[in-house]
Amino acid sequence: MSQLERTLAELTSRSSLYEFLPVFVTSTSRIYANVTSKGLKDGLVLDTDTEKQLTKDVIQEALQRTLVEEVNKRYRREDGTESKQPLLLAHPSGYTETTNPALDLIEPTCIAGLMDRDWAYQDSFLPV
Repeated sequence: MSQLERTLAELTSRSSLYEFLPVFVTSTSRIYANVTSKGLKDGLVLDTDTEKQLTKDVIQEALQRTLVEEVNKRYRREDGTESKQPLLLAHPSGYTETTNPALDLIEPTCIAGLMDRDWAYQDSFLPV
């Protein structure tokens, strides 16, 4: 499975679609309002059949735009965090996403233990 196929599978999963629903509805209503206002200015008659076809076309266009926009956003995010030089790890200074230092709960010695032994122990990890 290619990276694009994995990304599309993630975006079209049920949980992801629930997240995109507000964006999709907003985008669809904006496109529909623009198309109908331009159509009415140009003298388009909105009978029942025309309105059904227009609604179908607008929903399809909004869905395509939303999916393409999200795929492009994810590709840009991945491209920004990957190292540009082979065999080098990405350096944290290259990350564009904000981090929360309060969430850095794992000590460096614990991380080293995970890397060396595949297990680690950190005293006082959970507040008691």
